[in-house]
Amino acid sequence: MFDMAMIQRHILFDEQDIKAIETVQRRYGLDTFSQAVRLAARLAAQMPRADAPLPPSPKHAPKRSLRSLRGVIQGREISDEEFRAMRDRWSQERRKKLLARLREDPPED
Repeated sequence: MFDMAMIQRHILFDEQDIKAIETVQRRYGLDTFSQAVRLAARLAAQMPRADAPLPPSPKHAPKRSLRSLRGVIQGREISDEEFRAMRDRWSQERRKKLLARLREDPPED
């Protein structure tokens, strides 16, 4: 079920993208691929631009102007400081949950 502030999109991923999102999902202990995509987008939006090569745009994809997702994600406008504080709290909570899971069921090497 979608929150009223969420928008459903169709996104095509290549194998490299899928592996990257699965890494985010494992690293942060997320339950769904969708959560990992949203977290990756939020983290990337807060980081300075990297000089990494960008993936090619699909030929069929229409060019769209950039929109602010902060209001869509939160349902209201928030300051950068408020967003960072929320992200940090969320990150700490997820880390605690992941560490608790690892203590219960350590990974096999």
